[in-house]
Amino acid sequence: MPTMPDAAAMQGEATIIAVTAAALIIRITHPKPICHSTRLTLPKPRLRRKYSRMEQPRFADSGRATRHMFIRDLVLTASIGVYAHEHRAQQRVRINLDLAVADDGARNLSRAAIGQDDLGRVVDYESIIIRARAIVATGHIQLVETLAERLCEACLEDPRILIARARVEKLDVFADAASAGVEVERRNP
Repeated sequence: MPTMPDAAAMQGEATIIAVTAAALIIRITHPKPICHSTRLTLPKPRLRRKYSRMEQPRFADSGRATRHMFIRDLVLTASIGVYAHEHRAQQRVRINLDLAVADDGARNLSRAAIGQDDLGRVVDYESIIIRARAIVATGHIQLVETLAERLCEACLEDPRILIARARVEKLDVFADAASAGVEVERRNP
C-alpha cells in the first residue's frame, strides 16, 4: 500500500525524482523543511499472463495443422452507419481479416512438408478480397458489426477456413481518433 506524505509536507512544492517499476520517489520542498523526501511504494506489476486483452492467440499452428492467412488494411468506400448523414454520404472503412486455414502440408507429420505449388490447394486471398468488395458494394449497412459478421460468414463458406476474424474500422468518424470499429470472430463447426 502506498504511503502518503503528511499534510504539512504536502503544502510545499513536489518534484518527481525517479520512477521505477517498484517505486515513485518524490522530493518535497517546503519553506520549513519538514520532510526532505518521501518514497511511495507502488505494487509490483504482474509479469506473467497468457495473453493481454488485446493480444490474440496464433492462427498458424503446426500442432493444429493450421496456417494463418490474412488481408491487411483493405480500404474501401462504404455506405455504412445509423445516422442520417451516414445514409447520404459514403465513408472509408478499413478491413483486416485473419483466417485460420487447414494446412494440408502439416497433417500428421512431425514437421511440415512442402505442399504442391498449386493454387488449388490453398485459399486464394484474391477471392477473399473480391468477396469483401462485393459485400461492401451490396448497399447500405447500418452497423460495422453487421459488416464484420458478413465478412466472417463469407470466409467460412470455404470449409478449409476454420476460424475467421474480421476487424472493420470507420476511418473518418472522429477528427481526434484514427478510427472506430469492431472485431468479430467466427468458427466453422
